[in-house]
Amino acid sequence: MHPINTVGRQLCAVHSLALMAGLACALPGIATAQEAPRILVSAKGTVKTEPDIAVITYDLRGEGTTSDDALKQLKVRSEATERAAYGFVGKPRKIETGTLSIRPVRGQNCNMSSYSPARLSQGECAILGYTAEVKVTLRTDKVEDAGTLAGLIGRNGALNPNVARFELSDPREAEREAMRRALADARQQGSLIATGSGMKLGPVQRIQDANYREISLEFEEREGSSPPAMNVAPPPPPPPPPVGVKLTPAAIETSVQIMVAYALVT
Repeated sequence: MHPINTVGRQLCAVHSLALMAGLACALPGIATAQEAPRILVSAKGTVKTEPDIAVITYDLRGEGTTSDDALKQLKVRSEATERAAYGFVGKPRKIETGTLSIRPVRGQNCNMSSYSPARLSQGECAILGYTAEVKVTLRTDKVEDAGTLAGLIGRNGALNPNVARFELSDPREAEREAMRRALADARQQGSLIATGSGMKLGPVQRIQDANYREISLEFEEREGSSPPAMNVAPPPPPPPPPVGVKLTPAAIETSVQIMVAYALVT
């Protein structure tokens, strides 16, 4: 055998042994670098709470030959509906108005639109009068009487009175209780998985909401604010009693979805 070939094979054998020894030394380090075992569970907590706020929406409309006349009629109807509400349920929690629109009214044969060329307000397109409209939202804690109140508001000149929805005046306690139930559900699931794996459930490592955002278990308490005082004219002599409509709304469901990571310990 040629001496050079013999030396080459010996060098290759030495290199292979060195590589194997290096891998053997590196394997314990790789095992050490692995993270401690943990589990990730998805949990949900749900709370049902009886609503304590009813939200009523309605429209107010005034008409007149001039825009001022339309606004005056709108104001009269606004005051009438507020007096009716105050006289029946006392001071509502809040009355909010939307945007006010004042529009000219033309004859039905006037073909005027945003796509047609500009036309003078004469002939068939002469202005016959004006309308003034505003949307109103009223919140009251008289939940059972919300239907009666909507009918009373309609009697006093409002259009489209509607018991739109029911709410919670302060949903924070329901949210906290839903979170507590979600955490209890997560711990129960984690304990079952850990026991089945022959391990014990360790401490919480991370909590995320359904959008994978980190959340904290601390809840800041905010001081409640009372609605601003409203100056309303004294009510007139009592009108005929309103038509009674008793409502029994369903409980409001508050849910919290979380992802909780637990460490597993032996």
